[in-house]
Amino acid sequence: MSAYFSSPDVAIEFAGFQSSTYRMQSAGWSIAAYEDPQSDILELIMRHENLELVAQSQRHSWKDVRFDPRNICLRMRVVAKDIHVHNYESIPSYRVIDARPEPVRFDHVTSLYDLPVFRDKRGEEVMYQQADMSVVEHLEAIRKLQAPKQDQLRETALRNEHRQENVISLIGIKA
Repeated sequence: MSAYFSSPDVAIEFAGFQSSTYRMQSAGWSIAAYEDPQSDILELIMRHENLELVAQSQRHSWKDVRFDPRNICLRMRVVAKDIHVHNYESIPSYRVIDARPEPVRFDHVTSLYDLPVFRDKRGEEVMYQQADMSVVEHLEAIRKLQAPKQDQLRETALRNEHRQENVISLIGIKA
């Protein structure tokens, strides 16, 4: 059985002391994160309702978090009773996070070959029966089944060839 932590504990430098996202949440802080791997940005905002404080971190490189979140320390750049934002449209989309590092366990490990995407569209295993005819006999049976359609296709092609010859002779082009 394998396991990993769903939300790693990230260090925070906050008003002259060090803490972590888990300890801050345990102390009553609500935490929201803005993560944008394409722009290489990670930023936190926090609010403590009883203390009537809000905080905003400096933007941090997403690469550091992606490779090992234990090696980063987010520094809170503003801690105040209120922070005013002048242009609401320019505020990135934050989402509330749960900073409790909870283990996620994998009870069953599956091979990629067993995933449903590689199964038949009906979701069943494809079973092939032993053929009662040889390959040559199968080809002959296919030819017999296709014979009426093949005859029709040949007749259509022959008519089209005659039409083309008639058009050429009407136009006066010599073949």
